[in-house]
Amino acid sequence: MFTQLSALVAMMPSLGGVARNVVAGLLVAVALALLCSMFAVSARNNLRNRRATSPRRRPDPSNQPRGADMVVTLAVATAKLRVTFPVPPTFNGDMPRFGATGGAHTGTEYPTAVTRVSPSVYDLTYAGAVAAANVITIPDRDPAFRNASGGYVVAQTATLA
Repeated sequence: MFTQLSALVAMMPSLGGVARNVVAGLLVAVALALLCSMFAVSARNNLRNRRATSPRRRPDPSNQPRGADMVVTLAVATAKLRVTFPVPPTFNGDMPRFGATGGAHTGTEYPTAVTRVSPSVYDLTYAGAVAAANVITIPDRDPAFRNASGGYVVAQTATLA
């Protein structure tokens, strides 16, 4: 392609007025076609790259499904609250906000210690003894216990039997 262009440029001085204008127009058209084809390929590649990394293609974390929540079983075990999980949870070290009211508790009390009995059973110790007729309130999305898929303990209010 470039050899043909250089041959046309070499012929330019020997041509007459109209022929010289025609050859010059051809040279401009060929040069524009070359430039357009070069930029069209790179623009197409850049568009493809921009599309792959555009923010609309990245998943929105607020739309990601949340892990399955756990329904726990609550019971009294030697003046402590025994919490049994359906699957072994992870405990992050923060005191859970499982509030206890009634019985020996004045107002709402929260656990002062957490003891792991087995992988899926934990004992929560309160300042006052936990007994039947205590009302336990588990808040929504308490971060203390999570399962492997990121689920929380289901919020509930239960009276111990």
